[in-house]
Amino acid sequence: MNEDRIVITGHTGGIGKAIFDKFTEVSCHKIIGMSRSNGYDIEKDFDKIVQEAAGADLFINNAYRDKQQLKLFHALKDKVKIIVNGGIDTIEKAREILDTNIFELLPNQPNRQQRINNFFKEFNSISSVKKKNIYDEIIYLTPDGDLLNQKTSNYFSTLNNIIIICGHYKGIDHRVRDHLITKEISIGEFVVSGGELPAAVLCDSIIRLLPGIIGDESSALSDTFQDNLVSPPIYTRPEVYKGLQVPKVLLSGNKKEIQKWNDEKSIERTKLLRPKLFDNE
Repeated sequence: MNEDRIVITGHTGGIGKAIFDKFTEVSCHKIIGMSRSNGYDIEKDFDKIVQEAAGADLFINNAYRDKQQLKLFHALKDKVKIIVNGGIDTIEKAREILDTNIFELLPNQPNRQQRINNFFKEFNSISSVKKKNIYDEIIYLTPDGDLLNQKTSNYFSTLNNIIIICGHYKGIDHRVRDHLITKEISIGEFVVSGGELPAAVLCDSIIRLLPGIIGDESSALSDTFQDNLVSPPIYTRPEVYKGLQVPKVLLSGNKKEIQKWNDEKSIERTKLLRPKLFDNE
């Protein structure tokens, strides 16, 4: 792209600034930045923006969203070579602008059409499901999401309907994440081949909290992490095994003393094994 003329809106902040700064590092590009701060307001200066952007090799629109952004797209689609539009929040809008979106920057890319098809498949499938039911959360499993903890599982268990999205390889199109996903969850700072196993972990942590799943429903309330505490040591029969004995207090039948012992051991083990839980209180 020798001596290309590139126009970037919203160039003074966020992603727009990052793109603007990156392009200015390459001397062969003529870069023009447009934002409210330098006299390019979409409401007041629409004709000015269209006039000065016309003839550009690349127009990157970061600043203006929704109807105004689409209006600007229509005004420039036959006047610039390539348009990259942000702010996609409906499948209809996506279809209208995707042919002149970022894929056009790499017309010879082998998987271009497949990437376009995958985007519509992801967007359409989630959108169609949303039309049939009301969903409290649409959850995407991703390594860079919020780390799953007991509090989060407790919250999900109170909801009526959720959708869980499992990605593969590098994940899903980021526009789906921006405009359809409501919660992003990670099960740890590591990567697996797909989102199915993390989804199974998430599901199990939720389902076991639902009424009727565990025989003694109240037992889930004393699980590890429910009160930001690790559970106390667990002992079963026999009372003595190879000289190792169950603590006498647990055999006493004194429920008050047993509860006191359990509480003390929970605190003791939490300080030893998960000290950060105390820091979060």
